Formats: sequence, C-alpha cells, structure tokens
Amino acid sequence: MGAPISLDLRERLVAAASGMSRRAAAEHYQVSESSAIRWTARAAQIGSPAALPMGGKKPFTLADEADWTRARLAGKPDITGRELLAELHERKIDVSYYAVSHFLDRSGLARHDGRYPALHEHPNAQKTLRMAANTSRRR
Repeated sequence: MGAPISLDLRERLVAAASGMSRRAAAEHYQVSESSAIRWTARAAQIGSPAALPMGGKKPFTLADEADWTRARLAGKPDITGRELLAELHERKIDVSYYAVSHFLDRSGLARHDGRYPALHEHPNAQKTLRMAANTSRRR
C-alpha cells in the first residue's frame, strides 16, 4: 500500500476547488476526481483534508469476552473450537471459527499438540493438513 498524498497538495486542491469545480481541480492537480471529492468533503466536515490514519492493529472481536473464554476453558479444558463457537453464538456474539481460533492462538490459550481445537472434526481436515505439510516442505 502506498503512502497518502501530501497534505500540501490536498490543501492546494481544496483551495482551488473553491474557485472551480472539484473535477476541474482534480484534472489541474492530476489526481482522481473521487479523491478531490473526498478531500473537499473531508475539509468541509472536519476542517482539514488530511489523510486518515493508516495501518495499526485492530482489537480482537473477542477481547471483551476474554475473561469468559478463560473461565469456560478452565471449566471444560477439552472443549473444542466448534463447541466454543456455538456457545459464543448462543451468547449473541457473532464471530467466525477463524476469529475464535485466532484469538485462542494469540492469547496463548490454544492447545499445543500440533493442531487447533476440533480441526480433526472439520470435513476438509485431512486435505488441509496434507496441504500444510506440502507447503512447509517446499520452503
């Protein structure tokens, strides 16, 4: 992903757009029309056409449920990822299996027996394991 366009160019375009159309200003400064429209709208809304922050880490969807998840794993240590997912859905928490697996892995709660919880129950498990083994041999 490239870097955002400089604030100087954004400010010059917004200033020029006050005397001409946004499309003409975009053509004059050789930027896309959609960028010129967005920058002038942002300048009108917040007072500056500055770029929005880029990158950073998004918090886990399950971060608010970390205590409940730890308590649930302590209460039933052999719970599978699919069972945990079903219980989260019962609690009206809309997450995917990947989100549960990723959260468990990153928070240090995942099993360390070489597989994720309930991977053997997945219909494509053997194919997935073979593909992973073949990929690791190629590296």
